[in-house]
Amino acid sequence: MELCSFNVSDKDPFFLIAGPCVIESEATALETSEQLREAAHSLKVPFIYKSSFDKANRSSPESYRGPGLEEGLRILQRVRDEVGVPVLTDVHEDTPLDEVGSVVSVLQTPAFLCRQTNFIQSVCAQGLPVNIKKGQFLAPLDMCHVVDKAKAGGNEQIMVCERGASFGYNNPVSDMRSLLDETNRLSGRLRRYSFGSDARRSRQQVRRSKRNGACVGTRRNRGGCCGVVYGDAPTTG
Repeated sequence: MELCSFNVSDKDPFFLIAGPCVIESEATALETSEQLREAAHSLKVPFIYKSSFDKANRSSPESYRGPGLEEGLRILQRVRDEVGVPVLTDVHEDTPLDEVGSVVSVLQTPAFLCRQTNFIQSVCAQGLPVNIKKGQFLAPLDMCHVVDKAKAGGNEQIMVCERGASFGYNNPVSDMRSLLDETNRLSGRLRRYSFGSDARRSRQQVRRSKRNGACVGTRRNRGGCCGVVYGDAPTTG
């Protein structure tokens, strides 16, 4: 498939989707996207910037969700126009898809909504590339049905993103035979409940797990890497 002016297949180069989980500020978005663009360019890796204007699926009602639709889209438009990189963002059931689709290059659907047929088909009907995150409750092969639903309206620009599987309470794990989204798999709850370690230890595991994914065939299987990236990781919760 063609994705943001480059091809994605088992014969094409590895690509990268990366950026902060949520838009923290305009300055941070511009700085982070510029740094990632330069890093990707130096490695000759196609790059898509990722960040969310509203994280509607936060665990706590007190968690920061983002700047909201209007301000968030304005910032993402600046990143796309001034930094010169394609942009991906999350959408939810109440998102005005046409408005978001007029700004971003790729739409992404949350893991817990991957089985919602009407939602998935509405997102794909926008005609943009769509990245569908696999629910932690699904086996990788179950995503074949999700892809069939997504393509039913004629949009062939569909990607799926491995999100891990729930292995007991608050302990998602990844099967290395699937694609990976390791920065989320190794996030907050894992270090609190399973290892009792700090953020630094979890970040160290991200690098190891990304390498594991590449070794078992991420690139061979139409590969790209999707990660949450911050400019100053040691100070980010």
